Amino acid sequence: MRFAWKVFLSGILVTVIALSLTAYWLTQAAFGTALSQEKQKALDRMRMLSVVVESMAAEYSFSSEEAELAGVMRSAATGDFSSAALFSKDRRALYGRAGESAPMEELFEGAAAGLCHVILARDGGYDMHMLMPVQLGVATGYLYLAADVSAPFALSDEMTRTASLITCAAAVAAGAALVVVARLLTAPVRALSAVARAFSKGDYAGRAEVRCADEIGELTRDFNAMADSLEGHMRELAQQARRREDFVASFAHELKTPLTSIIGYADTLRSRALDEEERFRSANYIFTEGRRLERLSLKLLELMVLDRRDFPLRDILTGDVRERLTDALEAVLRGKYGVTLACALPEAAVRSEADLLQTMLVNLIDNAAKASKEGQTVTLTGRCCPAGYRMDVADEGAGIPEKELSRVREAFYMVDKSRSRARDGAGLGLALCDAIAGVIGTELHIESEQGRGTTVWFLLPYGEGEADAQ
Repeated sequence: MRFAWKVFLSGILVTVIALSLTAYWLTQAAFGTALSQEKQKALDRMRMLSVVVESMAAEYSFSSEEAELAGVMRSAATGDFSSAALFSKDRRALYGRAGESAPMEELFEGAAAGLCHVILARDGGYDMHMLMPVQLGVATGYLYLAADVSAPFALSDEMTRTASLITCAAAVAAGAALVVVARLLTAPVRALSAVARAFSKGDYAGRAEVRCADEIGELTRDFNAMADSLEGHMRELAQQARRREDFVASFAHELKTPLTSIIGYADTLRSRALDEEERFRSANYIFTEGRRLERLSLKLLELMVLDRRDFPLRDILTGDVRERLTDALEAVLRGKYGVTLACALPEAAVRSEADLLQTMLVNLIDNAAKASKEGQTVTLTGRCCPAGYRMDVADEGAGIPEKELSRVREAFYMVDKSRSRARDGAGLGLALCDAIAGVIGTELHIESEQGRGTTVWFLLPYGEGEADAQ
C-alpha cells in the first residue's frame, strides 16, 4: 500500500473514531440527563398520588370498605394518573389493573422495601412501571402507576441519527482535506523516488530538493550526500577504466614504430650476410630498443593507469636525443611513408625524462610523417632561447584547419580520418604527447597553415650548468 493511501486511510479512521466516540459520549450524556428527569417526574407523580390516596382512605377500614376504596381510586386516577391501579396486601386487584407487560412479581418483591420501578419497552415507546406500598386506613395495600418515558429514548435515537450524518459529512470533508495533505506530505518522497529511479538508470547528476526540515528533509539530505559519494566513486571508476583503456591504446600505438625497426634489423640479421660491425650494430639496436620498450611500458603504465606525475627529471644531451631518433626513425620513415627525416639539434643539456621525451618526439615525428606526402621532409630543429631549449617538429603536409586545432589533442580524434586509417593512425599520438608534455614540465604549441604544413614546438628547461651558460 502506498504511503499516501496509508496517510489517507489512517486520517479517515482517526476522524471517524474520534467523531463516533464524541457523538456517543454526547448522546449518552444527553440521554442520561433526559431519562433521569423523566424518571424523577414519574416518581414525583407516584408519590403525589400515594399521598392523595392515603389521605382519602384514612377513615376507611380496608377489610369492610373495598367499594369505598375503589371510589377513592376513581376520584384520584384521572389525567396523568389514569393508569393507576390498587392492590391489596395479598396482591389482589382492588381497582384497575397493571399493564400487560408489567413485571408484577418483580415489582411486588421490590415494593416490600419501598417504591420500586422498572422501565420496559413497548410497541412505539417505553413505559416506567412503579409500585409502592400505601396505608389504606387501618390496612396496607399497593399502589401501581405506569408513566410514558419514551421522550429520552426518542431523543437518543434522533441524536444518534444526527451524529451519524455529521460523522459521514465530516469523514468526506476530512477525506478531501487528507488527499491534499497526503499529496503535500508525499511530494518530497515522490521527488526522491524519481531521482532514485533516474540514478539507477545512470543519471548520477540528479539531486532531490530539500523542501522541509523534518525527517523526510533529513532523508533527502542523506540521499543527496550518498548520491554525491556514489557519483564521485563512479567518476573515479570511470577515470580508472579510461586510463586503463588509454594505456592499452597508447602502448599498442607506441609499439608500432620501434617494432617496425626491430623487425627490420632482425630480418637483416636473418636474411643477409653482414660483417661483424654491422651484425653488432643490428643486434645492439634490437637490444637497446627492447630495453627501451620495457622501460616505456612501465612508465606508460604509471602515467596512464596509476596517473603518476612525479617522474624524476635528469640532464640529457640533445646530441644523444638526435642520435637515438635518427637510428630509430630514419629508415622507418623512408620505408613506410617515403619521407625524409632531417634533424638539426644544436648541442645542449636539457632537463627531462629521456624515455618519455623520446616517446613524445617519436609520436610528433610520426604524426608529421603521416601528414606528409611521399618525397617530403619532416624536420626536427632545436635552438637555444632565453626561456629554454626550443624544439620544433615541422612537416610540409596539408596543414590543419583552424576550427580543428582545438580538438587535435583529444584522444582518437583525427583531422583526415581516411588518410590516418590508411597509414595505421589511431588518433592517439598528440593526446599522449600532450600528457607526456605535462609530466616533463612543458607545453605543446601547435601552429598550422593549410597548404603549407604544421609545426609543433615546446620548450625544455636547461640542465644544470647549461642554464648559467645561457
